[in-house]
Amino acid sequence: MNKIRILVLTHQYLSESDYMSGFIHDQVNQLMLEGCEPVVVVPTPYSPRFLWFKEKWKDYGQQVLFDIKDEIPIYYPRYICMPGKWFHSMSSYAMRYGLIGSVDAIIGKIKPNIIYAYTATPDGYMGLLLKKKYNIPLVCSLRGSDINVYPEYNRSTYDQTKKVLLEADFITSVSYALKKSAESISHPRREIQVIYNGCNVHEFKNNRNSRYILRKKLGISKQAQALIFVGGLLKEKGVHELLEAFLAYLSSIHPNLHLIYVGDGPEYQNISNTILSKKLSHRIHLVGGKPNSEINQWLSTADIFVFPSYFEGLPNAILEAMACGLPVVATDVGGIPEIVENGKSGILIGTRSANSIATAIQFLLENTEMRERMGQEGRNIIKNRFTWDRGAKELKKIYLNILKG
Repeated sequence: MNKIRILVLTHQYLSESDYMSGFIHDQVNQLMLEGCEPVVVVPTPYSPRFLWFKEKWKDYGQQVLFDIKDEIPIYYPRYICMPGKWFHSMSSYAMRYGLIGSVDAIIGKIKPNIIYAYTATPDGYMGLLLKKKYNIPLVCSLRGSDINVYPEYNRSTYDQTKKVLLEADFITSVSYALKKSAESISHPRREIQVIYNGCNVHEFKNNRNSRYILRKKLGISKQAQALIFVGGLLKEKGVHELLEAFLAYLSSIHPNLHLIYVGDGPEYQNISNTILSKKLSHRIHLVGGKPNSEINQWLSTADIFVFPSYFEGLPNAILEAMACGLPVVATDVGGIPEIVENGKSGILIGTRSANSIATAIQFLLENTEMRERMGQEGRNIIKNRFTWDRGAKELKKIYLNILKG
């Protein structure tokens, strides 16, 4: 058959400054290189100017309606969205009925063979509504929070998730752990296939020049050691346990140790207040959210990557850190053990324990040779097992099998 035309549906692909958009674009771009024709549709909340006092809503309001990146068309149709988790189940309906004209026009123009939705809700559920209207097969990719978090918001979101699992033509998952969690909600018509996220090892590698520049900017000496966390500043990411590990255990033992938080979120101000109250802004660096294109530079600044999350799908932040040659201290949850080999490329610990975080970090700080060996092993794992081209080939094979019937 001719090239497979794919309508990619995702609310996580907002702008160049959005961290999530980087890895989604990498996968979509690889699908294009495999001979598919992807068109990305990013349902974007309507945001009038009076909401622009919040940076996120300002980004929504200033987002262009159409863009082309690496020859991939990207549409940003608007819909009215109520913020907050209690309205999550309404997002799918708000997307579908708020975008009925614009998305219908896009479908009429590109005539997709496949709808490929990121997350079960809201994107997967909207994809299900489109599938039924246009009789276009739906493939849904489970990412993590759409199974581990969103269904707990309310019964409606749980039911929507279950319906997507049952009625989509095919379900993929970013890890075996997430697949198991999804199957506890419902068993799809076909077995869920695990397709790991990838990482561009040509972009994500240790950058000595960036290390020098950013360390100078932050006031970190060449001899000092630095820890780094990259991700949303949420309680469930373990950001406070990491801070406690540094304050209560590590800072006094290692007076030249630094901690860098790269990310934004609801706990930003609480962390900032603690740093100021402890008068440690010269050692704990809260640098805010950064675009995916800059993450490699920030990872190169550090010596150990720490990710003490309570639950996960398959975090790209860990893939990127390992690609940059950093040893990893992370919790033994979700798909993390499928990436990090305990004692080989990092150290796995229990959740919600500042003491466990500190103990693992202390071990790595005192064992330079082990730390460097873990970092190199981690990069080798990413190069051999977690590539975008492998995932794109598997996805294309799924598309072809569906279209063949």
